Amino acid sequence: MANRTGKGHFKKGDPRINRKGRPPGSTEYTDLLRKKMPPDDFIKRVVELIQEGNEQIIKHVYDRLEGKVPDKHELTGEDGKDLSIEVVIKDVADND
Repeated sequence: MANRTGKGHFKKGDPRINRKGRPPGSTEYTDLLRKKMPPDDFIKRVVELIQEGNEQIIKHVYDRLEGKVPDKHELTGEDGKDLSIEVVIKDVADND
């Protein structure tokens, strides 16, 4: 991107930078949720969904209570040594 530094930050003077922040009086999503459903009703509904076996809500609640398990994938060779990869390129034109 032309208006970014090498580290991905905005360059000085970029017009997309919101220096004033969120406008005063703007409504937060959580405030809207609280007006629509009081916290006690929200908790009751979450408990109902858990009791119904809703897997998504169970996962979200568990992630919030216990912390999300980090996604880590590591490939190693035998006995934890480096993994060797062999690439074979075949010329399919020779098969005519």
